Amino acid sequence: MLSQTRQPLNANPATGITANKATAVGTSGTMKYTAAVRSLKRPASDSPGSSQTSKTDPLKRPKTTTTTPTPKATVSTEVPAKSAVRQTLNPRLISRAPVPHGIRLKYLEVLQTEITRLSGNPKGEAATQKIIEKCLDLEEEVATKKRDIYRSAISNLCMRYKKATPRNIRKSYRKKWQKPLQHLLAGLDNAKLPLDTGLAKSTEVTRLRDLVANTEVLKKHSYVLTPPTEEEIEQAREGLAAASGYEHCERCNQRFQVFPGRRISDGSLTTGGTCNYHYGRKSGLRPTPGAVSEQKWTCCSRVVGFDSGCEIAPTHVFKVSDPKRLALTLQFTHTPKNPRIKHDRALALDCEMSYTSLGMELVRLTATAFPSGKIVIDALVKPYGVVLDFNTRFSGVTQEMLSSAPLWKPTAAYPDAVTTDLINPTLHTPPSQLGCFSTPEHARRALYNYIGPDTILIGHALENDLLHLRMCHSAIVDTVVLFPHQKGLPVRNKLKYVVEKVLGREIQVDGGIRGLRGMIRPWMRGVQRNWRGGRLG
Repeated sequence: MLSQTRQPLNANPATGITANKATAVGTSGTMKYTAAVRSLKRPASDSPGSSQTSKTDPLKRPKTTTTTPTPKATVSTEVPAKSAVRQTLNPRLISRAPVPHGIRLKYLEVLQTEITRLSGNPKGEAATQKIIEKCLDLEEEVATKKRDIYRSAISNLCMRYKKATPRNIRKSYRKKWQKPLQHLLAGLDNAKLPLDTGLAKSTEVTRLRDLVANTEVLKKHSYVLTPPTEEEIEQAREGLAAASGYEHCERCNQRFQVFPGRRISDGSLTTGGTCNYHYGRKSGLRPTPGAVSEQKWTCCSRVVGFDSGCEIAPTHVFKVSDPKRLALTLQFTHTPKNPRIKHDRALALDCEMSYTSLGMELVRLTATAFPSGKIVIDALVKPYGVVLDFNTRFSGVTQEMLSSAPLWKPTAAYPDAVTTDLINPTLHTPPSQLGCFSTPEHARRALYNYIGPDTILIGHALENDLLHLRMCHSAIVDTVVLFPHQKGLPVRNKLKYVVEKVLGREIQVDGGIRGLRGMIRPWMRGVQRNWRGGRLG
């Protein structure tokens, strides 16, 4: 705990600014630690070296020497130079204090007590100064960044330190270093061969029928099985016109206005300025009424409710989930009959979406044959609206990819389920350049060429993919249904967790590369792991 705090170095008694504070942003943790250790070895103020410094440097001379009749030769003994940098538990002066001085002091005392306890009750002036410095930094940050909710924010901070234990503090510091080791101990291996069920390939497709979810389960998981009627679509159109383009941001929940055709006055697409948000999810137990939240954001490990966000986007974004309103852009359709399609056909489906001026739209479609895993469709899709945010961290799609992509063309016939060999997904080589569909409707039409009403579609949370494809399909095998979360809906297991626990592989390790490309780098990690262990000849 103490190693994470800063030790004041070469402080100016007139301003209170320390050299350590001035360079804290641009230095690494190792440099901070080295500076702190070196500061502990500085000679005391009553030593010859310290006395000489206070005599020769006028900036180091305390102000009291100008008003006292003490002779100049005895300044260093009566008023030591070190007392000028010694900090007390006194709230720092800010331009607009959120509460009176006495209240801030009480919270500082609580923080000092708890941080001292978590640090093992250290002795000595140096340790005390580090603790005081830490308390002042924490309180000042809340007072300046959370001025309007100061009492609530500082109370939550004090409560977290009260509930913490030294063991938990040390565990949080080691968490990011233990994660790679946990993966090794879990036996995750991306270089192993594809899963062998021991069944014939034709039998696997037949047995897959036993895993298809029924209609009631699909409705429970928000699947759209019937297209909206014309009356419902017209009602949605009237509601959209009455809203005048106002939406709620999907990330920060701020209300803003959208101009799908750009505002005439200045060409803007949205109002509200920049968006400050957390891209991760809340992790931890939900707080009970009246209790302090202990949840943290997975993106930055900050406590929920302590700040507004860890990232800033140029615009606000929104998402539309109502089928009636989505049908205004592209109507839902049932999967048409296709006499050319065999009954024993199944595809794995995955879609990637980006934020546009019309909401969240499809920007990439990937479909692979089951059980071989061979690619059927892997292409980009140009959305109807103007892109506000490609959501590259999760979609893997960029402006350069979409603008330079040629039109998609089928390159091979549909692979036969019996004769095609199984493909190891971690050994797959992605294409150098993806094709592109001109609209989401063209992408859906291309998918209809390979499936029929009875074709089984496999995926994770497929209701979201089919929603943006505007498809009504009932032959679904959803891994969210097959591997439900122990808490039940609406909580769901992430695909990354299911793959690790069931298949013993790692996916999405890059935190932003999805689809087929997300499998390549995990395989490279597996190759490197085997090479380091001497298992590659």
